[in-house]
Amino acid sequence: MQTKSTTSGAKGEAESLHLSEKCEEQLRRIFQREMKKSAEENSETKRETVLRIGVDGGGCAGFQYTFALIDEKDVVTGEDRVFVGRRFPEEAKVVCDEVSFEYLKGSTVDYAEEMIRSAFEVVKNPNAEQKCGCGVSFEAKF
Repeated sequence: MQTKSTTSGAKGEAESLHLSEKCEEQLRRIFQREMKKSAEENSETKRETVLRIGVDGGGCAGFQYTFALIDEKDVVTGEDRVFVGRRFPEEAKVVCDEVSFEYLKGSTVDYAEEMIRSAFEVVKNPNAEQKCGCGVSFEAKF
């Protein structure tokens, strides 16, 4: 079974996960940094870093978003969807499992830089009835 690969926000793609420009730029920086580390270490295997996003039960509103940087070789064929950025398709990739994707369809993944933190976040989730004040958890519409 093949991994489902989709361009972020592809035209005509009703079931998509969108990557903001800031998200793509940050993923590109991370990807390039990890590739540089691999080269400096004379590593035979390249570190091709992607962002894994998921949804777990928990948080103050019922569900919470999870984010992790993983090596692309850890993507599970047939169980994960891979979304690639429009501007940097080789460097900006987000991976999501099928179950979490049901809660994330149509959402936008952004990267926010604030005075106290910098982090990836989900914004504009059409599947969220409401979200908590910190934006980490949400109540699903279904």
